[in-house]
Amino acid sequence: MKLKKKLKWPSKKNRSAAPGHLGKPSPIMDSDESISVAAVCLHEQEGRDELFNDLVTPLKDRVKTPGELAEALALHDKAVAIYTRVVEREGAVPLTKFLAISLNVRGNALVALGKLPEALASYTKAIAIYTRLVERQGREDVADNLGISLNNRGLTLWDLGKHAEAIADYDKAAAIYTRWVEEEGRKYLAKNFARSLHIRGKALSALGKSAEALADYDKAIAIYTRLVERDHCTYLRNGLAMSLNNRGNALKDLGKHAEAIASYDKAVSIYTRLVEEEGREYLVNHLALSLRNRAEIHLWQSPQDLAPSRLRKAVALVH
Repeated sequence: MKLKKKLKWPSKKNRSAAPGHLGKPSPIMDSDESISVAAVCLHEQEGRDELFNDLVTPLKDRVKTPGELAEALALHDKAVAIYTRVVEREGAVPLTKFLAISLNVRGNALVALGKLPEALASYTKAIAIYTRLVERQGREDVADNLGISLNNRGLTLWDLGKHAEAIADYDKAAAIYTRWVEEEGRKYLAKNFARSLHIRGKALSALGKSAEALADYDKAIAIYTRLVERDHCTYLRNGLAMSLNNRGNALKDLGKHAEAIASYDKAVSIYTRLVEEEGREYLVNHLALSLRNRAEIHLWQSPQDLAPSRLRKAVALVH
């Protein structure tokens, strides 16, 4: 198969290896150029477009540690540039999904670096692509990606103080998951549906809309409980405990102290098992927070209650 004439071999001074796990194209090519050539090869082979993702994945995932965030962002930028060129200039339309994925991941890197306006722009581009794929082309395989990007943009908008716009994105994400999970029966999206409800609940609570937040927490807890207890998705117990703790906060704000204590008790029970029995020490602050929340209500209701001992336990955990 002949390559397109517009793709030229680089000069010797600009030669470097292609991504390491790939044997082809030739290592004498510049890595960016080799990816472009490979993309054309794959695009010209019927049914092979999806393999292009294997070429760019190392650029997105190579850097893992927080100290290398700047390098990570540079790699994300490169991945976005490659996908943009291949999709827009070389017509590899099936790879549009991966362009959106790279834009979303790039947004995450920008958030980690504190570059929120730039992250917002990256998320917005990803959302535009996903929206087109879902609404115009009926691509159910990217519905979850759209919901995730909307929540990511919402969190960024919130951090920028644009609360109304953030809530609007959370509403859109919740509507997508409601349609695909509750109406279409796509249960594999239930986990992120629960997370989406939890995120919106926290925002509503912060805005003083405790009753609306409570409704979101109740729904999230119902989903998490079903996934953990019936479907044995035990890795979601942390999410369940967080929703139970935040549900307790909403109930406390509504003056429903007995129900709040019951919700905190459930959260404490889960966190105690995760921390003390399973050794998940990174959750110790969550356990301490739930203990403190429960103890504070007891202290308000009865100074003679066991609240001081519970508070001491919470303090001990975080020190």
